[in-house]
Amino acid sequence: MGKDELSRKQSMVRDTFNEIKEEMAGRDFDSIDEANAFLQTFMERKNREPAQGFLGISPDQMHRMLSRPYDGTSDIVDFNVGLPPSEFQTIPVVMRVLIFLNALSESEPVKATKKGNLSLGFSRDLAEKMYDNERFPWFRRTKSEEDMTEVLSIRHILTMCGWIKKRKGAFSLTKNGRAIVDGGFGGEHYFKLLKIFTTEFNWGFQDGYPEFYIIQQSFLFSLYLLKKKAMDYVDGRVIANCLIGAYPQMLAEVVETYKPAYEIVSDCVELRVLERFGVYFGLLVEKKEDLKDSYRKRIFVKTTDFFRRFISWHIV
Repeated sequence: MGKDELSRKQSMVRDTFNEIKEEMAGRDFDSIDEANAFLQTFMERKNREPAQGFLGISPDQMHRMLSRPYDGTSDIVDFNVGLPPSEFQTIPVVMRVLIFLNALSESEPVKATKKGNLSLGFSRDLAEKMYDNERFPWFRRTKSEEDMTEVLSIRHILTMCGWIKKRKGAFSLTKNGRAIVDGGFGGEHYFKLLKIFTTEFNWGFQDGYPEFYIIQQSFLFSLYLLKKKAMDYVDGRVIANCLIGAYPQMLAEVVETYKPAYEIVSDCVELRVLERFGVYFGLLVEKKEDLKDSYRKRIFVKTTDFFRRFISWHIV
């Protein structure tokens, strides 16, 4: 796979070089500076042209989507934080945030363990409220907060958001966390949660896959993919294929074992992008089907009405 990626890059360089030769054919330059200025203008134009592998997004737009997704993309996308609070209340991640904040409000300060975790009793109480007990009875057998990934993840995210704190060996709400408990959860809180989750929280936290950081870094491109491909139910593999097509270097991160690299990356995309981001943040709904002779289920997703109300795209 590494050789394939090298070959692809070499082909792109050759194509660009051939374009430059065609553009320069018959031209005379009086100086190196004049030739350099011509080349700079040429490359700036190329960077603004839509790229097929990016579904029509230009290299310049893609660079900004990756490096400045929230403060450098106003010509590409807007997030409608002014939606009424009722829009957010049934979103899975919001429901879990409110469960955590309200539980902490009722019990604070909650003493931390020697390792700095939430107490086992408090963690189990949270898990019981967050999960369907009949489907997830496992948390009753856990020995610490670290065994409850959902609880541990939410705690880290809330700390990053500045809504809870740990001081003098105990957990409690911050002023901003108390404001949510007393005044409710709205669009500005969801947007803060979204920014923290996409730019600071580690998507690979405890999932066992390689780092694949580009999967998280390209979250905005993934949302664009969903806008283009998932207006109705689509196989999750379609989204994974598009993302791998845009960033094939991910395949080189895999040490193939029981599965080919392509399948491992695809499984990771479905887990991190579709389930633990899209569905979790209310942007997607999913349905699953059993695959014959496989432990894996086929996942199908489509964008929600909330997705279309919250995200406004300025590109086709």
